[in-house]
Amino acid sequence: YASTIDEYRNGLLIFDVMDKNIWMKAKTDTVGFQEYYESVKEKYLWNDRVDAILVKSSTEAAIIAARVLLIDSKTNEEIKSDLNTEGKVNVILSEGVFEKGDRFLPNDFDMLEGVSKVYASKDGFTVVKVRELIPAGIKPLDAIKGKVMSDYQSELESKWIEELRAKYNVQIHKRTLKRVKKELES
Repeated sequence: YASTIDEYRNGLLIFDVMDKNIWMKAKTDTVGFQEYYESVKEKYLWNDRVDAILVKSSTEAAIIAARVLLIDSKTNEEIKSDLNTEGKVNVILSEGVFEKGDRFLPNDFDMLEGVSKVYASKDGFTVVKVRELIPAGIKPLDAIKGKVMSDYQSELESKWIEELRAKYNVQIHKRTLKRVKKELES
């Protein structure tokens, strides 16, 4: 019981020290956080992207009709009203910026401007109208703030451990280490 209480107390102390020296510092040090991002932003890159309209359907006839309407520069609403008739949804449209390899894009999608060919998959058929090709580039901080915060906390922790090692000499008591290993094995 005493060992469990001691372990709990040590865990709380470690949590408190980590909170003070790493987690809260990362949250409140906005200047340091921004400087960290600027120094490592080349790690956070977009792949090539497309600004596009995706049309999906379970039937090939509906997707071919949608492709013709996309080529004729019909709006999303016009495509929906023409193809989703009699209360039946024949096509689903999505638009936005999609990164190469995005799960919404067909697997073998050719990233070219204009209206694509019809892509067949186990889920149905897809056609894509690419409005703009967006080249690979650095992700802005607001798009990846959580990931950068996590990496910044890891960086702070590494620096803090280095400072502790420089300040305090680590000594390993071999007899105690052997005793602990023996206790863990049994």
